[in-house]
Parts: sequence; structure tokens; C-alpha cells
Amino acid sequence: MRTQRLTEIYDDNLMKIDAPFDYQIRLLGEEEDDILEARANAVRDSNDAYDDLEWRLDSLSSDIIEDQQIEQERILQAI
Repeated sequence: MRTQRLTEIYDDNLMKIDAPFDYQIRLLGEEEDDILEARANAVRDSNDAYDDLEWRLDSLSSDIIEDQQIEQERILQAI
């Protein structure tokens, strides 16, 4: 019984020694997952911002062309 109890104590001590390292390894895995998720979010945000910029530039270009056409018509009517 003494040998069995010593073995149990030994195994318990090994678990206590390994516990912080196991915890750190688990946290590192979670950190990697968080980094991958953040990278995916950053790429998605970047793509959304680029699409928005393209839309705004197209809209601005259309507005400028329309304003120039109106101005041209006014000048022609004045002449």
C-alpha cells in the first residue's frame, strides 16, 4: 500500500509540475487562433475599404462629368 500511495503522490506531483506548462501551451494555441481571426478581419476590412474607395471615386468622377456637361450646356445656351 505504501508503494501504491507513493506512486499516487509521485503522479500527482508530476501533474502539478506539468499543469502550468499545459496551460501555457493551451493559451498559445488560443493566441494563434486569435491572430488568425484578426488577420482575416483585417483583410476583410481592407477589401471593404478599397471597394468603398473605388465606389466613391467612380461617384466623384460621374458627378464631375455631369457638372461639366451642365456647364457646357449653359455656355452653349448663353452663346
